[in-house]
Amino acid sequence: MPGEVAIKVRWQDAAEAVAPIREAGLFVPISKAGEEIRFFVSRPLFLREPVGYDNDFLDQYAPNRTFCLSKAERRHLNERGRGEMSPACCVFVWAYERSAAKYAAQRQSMGEPDPFLLVMNDSLLIA
Repeated sequence: MPGEVAIKVRWQDAAEAVAPIREAGLFVPISKAGEEIRFFVSRPLFLREPVGYDNDFLDQYAPNRTFCLSKAERRHLNERGRGEMSPACCVFVWAYERSAAKYAAQRQSMGEPDPFLLVMNDSLLIA
């Protein structure tokens, strides 16, 4: 099928594009199990086996009261997250701050909305 070939090529191109970044050490080091998971989740959708949710787990889960990870695992991840920022994290922070600054500049350049037009707009939506 032509669509599948195009997707396969794009996926392969993406893997090749990431290779220099990986070689430069900008990826967070992960375990062998993590490598296997990364491989499966980075595959194109048409190559993945569909799975559903475990409804029992979802029904029992209470945010901030029940946890998927053990206390030791949560503590370990918390401690790992407190260290020096990785280059990948630095790039994320830089991109976020740049986007926030651009949004603020754009928002400021628009000025305040006209209250009369806001009322008129609301009345048009109601009608």
